[in-house]
Amino acid sequence: MNAGARQPEAATGAAARAARRERGAVTLSGKRRVHRAGYAPWYQGDDFSSFEVWLGRRCNQHCPFCSVADLGPDLAPTGEVSRWFTLGARAFRRVMFCGGEPTIRRDLFTLLRLAREAGFERAVLLTNGLMLAYPEFLRRVLDAGALSIGLSLHHHADDALAALSGHPRTGPLVKRALAALAEAQRARPEMFLYLSCVVSRRNVSDLAGYVRFLAVERARTGLRFMVAFALVRPEGGALRNFDQFVPRVRPAAAAVAEACARLAAEDIPAVFYHFPLCAVPPEWMNHSGEIYYDDVYLHPPDLRPEPATGRDFTYGPECATCVHRPACVGLPSAYAARFGFEELAPVLASPGA
Repeated sequence: MNAGARQPEAATGAAARAARRERGAVTLSGKRRVHRAGYAPWYQGDDFSSFEVWLGRRCNQHCPFCSVADLGPDLAPTGEVSRWFTLGARAFRRVMFCGGEPTIRRDLFTLLRLAREAGFERAVLLTNGLMLAYPEFLRRVLDAGALSIGLSLHHHADDALAALSGHPRTGPLVKRALAALAEAQRARPEMFLYLSCVVSRRNVSDLAGYVRFLAVERARTGLRFMVAFALVRPEGGALRNFDQFVPRVRPAAAAVAEACARLAAEDIPAVFYHFPLCAVPPEWMNHSGEIYYDDVYLHPPDLRPEPATGRDFTYGPECATCVHRPACVGLPSAYAARFGFEELAPVLASPGA
């Protein structure tokens, strides 16, 4: 930050993000440093910088662990989002549509067109996938420029998906969406898909079945995708329902490590985030990668950047000596408040390293 720039506000964590969103702040992703993504060569060399635009909290699901359902305005106005595009395209090639659920906006195709006209080379659409089950809607999304799709898929069983999403038809609709995406990918090989799985108490014991489902789905449809595992963040709904959703970190890391190994055997790339790196089995690094990023915020209209203060993660007293500290996210603050730092085991540098 420049010496003359305004200093970060005192608000921290989710409250800080809510305050920024209420007054129309734009999230500007910093470079996302990939930690040994050795299994996904196409994934390396990309700094993953994106201009993230939060379009509002409105959604067509009611996930009981949602971390953003209580934050910010219902919908960001079209004109304001368009202005953000103009500002963000000065520095970024890629724009990311976040929510809430972007696909339920009536102006989605307009926004995709405006993003392209502003100069973005690629739009990334983060979605629960329900609307992508309809081929004509998916075609219009791709035609409008959303050639990267991040689709939430937190389980493979329909009953579990209904409970996790608060929507009785999530399972059938998302599976229809996967088939439609496979068909679209054959016509548009440049289309990139990643499946986002939030790891919680509700699915951590079922990850082997999740991997088997994905392997069968790829063999059946030819769909190409990456899987991203994220440890549930104890914010919003997950904080209110902490005991139902938040698993202990080390057993969850071991379960995800095994899932990544199984995905590697199926030639499916995988990454993970929100896990402290000292909890990650070393062999995991052979076929996976960790995404870590720092957020900064741009406050229209002056666009003076300020770093995200008070991330909802913290570090134990011994973390300063760990070789992973520069790239490690630490522990969620609410998790540390409940369980402490006993699961952290800082990794010290080898003598002479």
